[in-house]
Amino acid sequence: MKKNRGILASMAAVLLISTASWASLSQDLLVTSIEIDDEAGPGAGTTTSTYLSFSALPSSATVCKVRSQFVIDGTPEHVRNVTSVATAALLAGKKVEVAFLDSCFSASGTTYSKIANIKMLQ
Repeated sequence: MKKNRGILASMAAVLLISTASWASLSQDLLVTSIEIDDEAGPGAGTTTSTYLSFSALPSSATVCKVRSQFVIDGTPEHVRNVTSVATAALLAGKKVEVAFLDSCFSASGTTYSKIANIKMLQ
């Protein structure tokens, strides 16, 4: 299993993350679940929504109606990259820091905080 964790950590480390997205970071969190819904997401060109749940309420999340799940915002490629980092952190049991946008995503009559980026901690 250690070999797989190293591969996942290496994959996450290769992803380039814009420093502009790191204005306000959450406290250290564990990713507890990843859910992909076939409803269109908040980013341009996204055909699905990807939601993350964490071990605690993120301190920097925008206050929206739903406080237990948070949606990844951005282009389809960016959503895949953030999902890859979240998956690697979940599988390896590593903590993450999360940057949020100052807006909510509306879906199915409710609103979710939007994740701008995520960084896996060592």
